[in-house]
Amino acid sequence: MQRCKSARPGGGRARAQRFDHPTVRLAQSVDFAAFLARPETRAAWAASPARHCMTTADGRERCRLYIRLEQFDEDAAPLWDHLGFRLDLPRLNTSTRGDYRGFYTDRNAETLAAIAAEDIARFGYRF
Repeated sequence: MQRCKSARPGGGRARAQRFDHPTVRLAQSVDFAAFLARPETRAAWAASPARHCMTTADGRERCRLYIRLEQFDEDAAPLWDHLGFRLDLPRLNTSTRGDYRGFYTDRNAETLAAIAAEDIARFGYRF
């Protein structure tokens, strides 16, 4: 289980949190290729593109702006223009492992491309 330190509401000492979820347990029990290939991973990912969280019960997507963390400054610019002020989002907990593409085999990239095709097309992601 992954643990992290988190501040308690209202201040006080930090406490450890546990992330106990079937998907986390699966990811911890197999390598990345096996995790991507599992039917439950494929089904969950394919069923939850970005629009999923922004679609109302009547099937209409109600989002005009998506802000991707990896493109935060660029994507948030229309929001700042609309609000008339901006907020800074500092980059914390960044990886020191380098470019993510090196962690994907061609087969893993193909699997991910198949299960995340909608978001890849919408946001212009590529390997």
